[in-house]
Amino acid sequence: MKQLFIFLLFSVLNTTFSFSQESSRHQAAYLEGFGSGIVFSFNYESRFKPKPDGFGYRAGLGLTGINGVRVITVPLGINYLLGKEKNFFELGMGVTFVGLTDTQLVSTNSSSLPDAGTVNGFFNIGYRRVFGSGLMLKAGISPIFTPDEITLFWPLIGFGFHF
Repeated sequence: MKQLFIFLLFSVLNTTFSFSQESSRHQAAYLEGFGSGIVFSFNYESRFKPKPDGFGYRAGLGLTGINGVRVITVPLGINYLLGKEKNFFELGMGVTFVGLTDTQLVSTNSSSLPDAGTVNGFFNIGYRRVFGSGLMLKAGISPIFTPDEITLFWPLIGFGFHF
């Protein structure tokens, strides 16, 4: 599990930085509350074509602690923006890797990487507004599907910058 987590994290970061060099593509960096990152996540997003709408991808990273358990989330997905200029309807789907580490075990163990985890599926349905200054706001709902067949209808709210 640790090797898989390291590989996925390296792949996400490598893809993010290599695509960020292509300035002709519309990109965004934002903080998302709730949504596919469960509690919160910092996300990078880019369109596949040099247009503000159409298909794109996202990759994120979230870290939080709940009752002595460290939770690391890595949402990865594709989305489609439908709209013009500054107002967009967003549809997306993907997976969120969720890693759990008991912080009391970490203090006695040399490793702080996740020792247990799961993969959840998600959909994103929402509205996105991009202001002339590059400020981006988004809101919607993110149904999350767990391996235990539990469906959570999770709200999402995000803010960041479009460039």
